Amino acid sequence: MAAGGFRAEEARRKSEERLAADRVRAAQALKDRDKAQVAELAKTRRLRALRLAKEASDKADADHAAAVKASSPPEPRKQSAARIDAVIAKPDAA
Repeated sequence: MAAGGFRAEEARRKSEERLAADRVRAAQALKDRDKAQVAELAKTRRLRALRLAKEASDKADADHAAAVKASSPPEPRKQSAARIDAVIAKPDAA
């Protein structure tokens, strides 16, 4: 019976060692997952800040282009070739 009791003790000890190792691995996996989540959030924040900065820059460029266009005199309209030909064909009655 002594041999059977020794085997049971050894099996219990190995089982406890495996359980402890599993707990250590689970804790490490939890830390790794948290670290990955923090990195992902930082990446998302950085990309969002870049996108917002680009949108603000694009809006400023569009506003500047609109202001330049509004301040410049309008370009004269070009007449189509058909209209020019019609004007040339009919002399003014003046």
